[in-house]
Amino acid sequence: MRFTNSKLLATQTKFAIDVPSQQPSPFYDDGELEYGRGSHLTPIDSTDKPWFGRHSRASTVGIYDTPYLSDWFGIKGQDIVVEFETCVVCENYSQRDSVLSCGKWGFSRDYVNEMDGWAEPQTLPLQCVITPTTRFITTVNDSHQFDYQNIIDWELIQPQ
Repeated sequence: MRFTNSKLLATQTKFAIDVPSQQPSPFYDDGELEYGRGSHLTPIDSTDKPWFGRHSRASTVGIYDTPYLSDWFGIKGQDIVVEFETCVVCENYSQRDSVLSCGKWGFSRDYVNEMDGWAEPQTLPLQCVITPTTRFITTVNDSHQFDYQNIIDWELIQPQ
């Protein structure tokens, strides 16, 4: 889930599931996005990553999202803030899926002035939470982007 206070395109909302429209499901590793499974190498293109070259990693699923918003999306006089909430979901194909944990993260770009625009992005501190926030649950429930059949039983979750 993504929240931003920036300008939006006509098809965007401040709160949204943050995957491309051609993505087949809300899961980051179900499409053409940058991810790896098991023992894998980081993506070939490291130009937007905090490392150079490819590195060996081991995880059930590793996602390599490097979000950024250009100055065009800024609102004069305001800092740009982009917040994400990413949840790890156990897919149970024969029953309801389960949320294992979630993380809140993001970045901000301070407004400098009219001539210089916005400063380079500064990361927001990662916050780990056991369950999704109410904002996450509402965003997923209100989204018409996916026909997600194994949706989590949100009523059983006590949001953070």
